[in-house]
Amino acid sequence: MGFLFGNSSLSIPDLDGKVALVTGANTGMGYTIAEQLALHGAKVWMGARSGAKAKQAIDKFNTEHKDSTKKGEIIWLPLDLTSPIDVIASAKSFLSQEDLNNAARLASPYVLTKDGLETSVAINHIGHFTLTEALLPLLRYTAQLESTDVRVVTRRKLETKSDFNNTFSSDSASADSLLANTKRYNFTKLLNVLFAAELQRRVDKEDTQLISISLHPGVVATGGALDRFPAVLKPMLRMFAKTPLQGAKAALVAATSPEVKSKEEKYKGAYLGPGGKLQLASETGRDEKLAKQLWDLSQKTVKYILQTNVSG
Repeated sequence: MGFLFGNSSLSIPDLDGKVALVTGANTGMGYTIAEQLALHGAKVWMGARSGAKAKQAIDKFNTEHKDSTKKGEIIWLPLDLTSPIDVIASAKSFLSQEDLNNAARLASPYVLTKDGLETSVAINHIGHFTLTEALLPLLRYTAQLESTDVRVVTRRKLETKSDFNNTFSSDSASADSLLANTKRYNFTKLLNVLFAAELQRRVDKEDTQLISISLHPGVVATGGALDRFPAVLKPMLRMFAKTPLQGAKAALVAATSPEVKSKEEKYKGAYLGPGGKLQLASETGRDEKLAKQLWDLSQKTVKYILQTNVSG
């Protein structure tokens, strides 16, 4: 079945028998991605913190598509990405129910989580890093099965230069200004690009048949994105920005396109731009040393948080 995304169509294959876990899928572009996967037969786990909002989104899907002859299902997976401990608990719940990466905090004021992490870093990177690491044994096992297609798709936006030797620097200065909020958000999206590329390098070394892709959907007019701007600018943004369905195209290409599997060497560790087109990530996003530093620091951070909570 083809869908029109702007001026181009995307043919999503039959996903019957496929299982997807989409974070932040109860609203915005995450919901659109989950919706399209389920409409094509996939079983979709909706990773979301709020059960009420997840139920509302699932009810919306079931109501709007009640007459669809071919569809999978959407199931809520309780998932709080601000806390590695909660993420691991969610991963264990998922693993116990299955034999077998999108949520994002937009530019927001400076707030620390209960573990002392800046919230954007916690949600946009550490939470997804923890979730992926917890699910890697399952992903490795599934990748060994015949005719399987295992993919990890990480969504990002802009980038800034940073060093990760000592800290996830997220300066609280001018914490509530739009510029400071945007810089923190861009910083965490750089982490996504580096994480996806480093994940690919690591699974390649162990010969695991997994495809890790990062992507940039473009400027998308979701509610969360529009809320960042003054009311006077919102009509113009709606006019020029992509709809959630158009913005979802890159993620749907990464997650479902048969070409990604048939030409996997071309797509392993790749970066997709708006519309799902292959692009070259920035020089910073391709820095292997920086990516390794990030992975090592992420592991140390999660380990410290887990040990602190156990000992406390």
